[in-house]
Amino acid sequence: MAHSDAQEATIPVIDISNPSEEVARQVLDAASTHGFLFIKNDGVAIPPKDIDDMFKLSKDFFSSPEEHKAEYAIHSEKAGGINRGWVKMAGESLDPEGQKQGDPKEAFNIGPPQLTLQPLPTPLSSSSPLILRFQNACHALCTTILSLLGTALELPDPAYFATRHDQSAGRSGTIFRMLYYPSSSTSDSAQIRAGAHSDYGSLTLLFRLPGQPGLELFSPSTRNWVPVPVNPAPETLADAPILVNIGDLLSFWTAGALKSTVHRVTFSGGGERYSMAYFCHPLDEARLESVQSRVLEEAGGMAGREELKSQRKRLGLGEVDGEVLTAKEHLDRRLKVTYGL
Repeated sequence: MAHSDAQEATIPVIDISNPSEEVARQVLDAASTHGFLFIKNDGVAIPPKDIDDMFKLSKDFFSSPEEHKAEYAIHSEKAGGINRGWVKMAGESLDPEGQKQGDPKEAFNIGPPQLTLQPLPTPLSSSSPLILRFQNACHALCTTILSLLGTALELPDPAYFATRHDQSAGRSGTIFRMLYYPSSSTSDSAQIRAGAHSDYGSLTLLFRLPGQPGLELFSPSTRNWVPVPVNPAPETLADAPILVNIGDLLSFWTAGALKSTVHRVTFSGGGERYSMAYFCHPLDEARLESVQSRVLEEAGGMAGREELKSQRKRLGLGEVDGEVLTAKEHLDRRLKVTYGL
């Protein structure tokens, strides 16, 4: 794969504050073309103050002593179970085939509240209301986007995707993740902070800080890595828009028509970097079988299906036509590769 071009990715910024069929088509076009889209954040979807406060909370946590964080190590009982808790520096590898060492970053994973939040260390535990409010706002935004996709695809039930992400109906693999990448003496974009990967769930909301670049997506057409700006239009957007990307499961549901685009984080700039991601997953028992959609049928799906076969092979999920996994089965396979479980 080639290194990144200087040209930034041209990803559309979409205003979904007044959902309509036209807005739904814009979301579908971005999801099927790029696999990425920006959502204009006018303060209604997720208040900028809450985003700022969450970043402050993240910085406070990651600056705490390592022995304090280690008490809540990922997958431990104290952290609340599988895929919950603190990931130590280089404690995971998102691209185990392409990297000899783990990613040079720390993370903390918080699952969706099942009546209450999982056990949290300080200072996170004292900010539970903020974390809950932020999680709920993120999930509401994801539900809106999923509903728009259902409308644009003209599914028999436009709420098909949204209802399969109803957290009140059961458990899911949804995770809110805070990330910290320490500064480095190198600014070589060939050095990787988070290995090349596609996301495990349905949708991801990504929050980044101004002046902290590094995210790149892979363009299959040019075979190049393309930088993704934090704010693509700072002259007109006072608040950075929320970056959304399509995950594996929406790709599976649509036979590859929606793009689960491979992306990575590089050392571009070299300075320390904080980000936050909300990984929206369906209910554990949701089956990943292709949806019935006139829009997809008329568009023709051979290219998408071939790409999907290649993706399944890359993820170690097999190539058997007709194999239908549940959301939990897919997630379990991905976590096994990432953490060597």
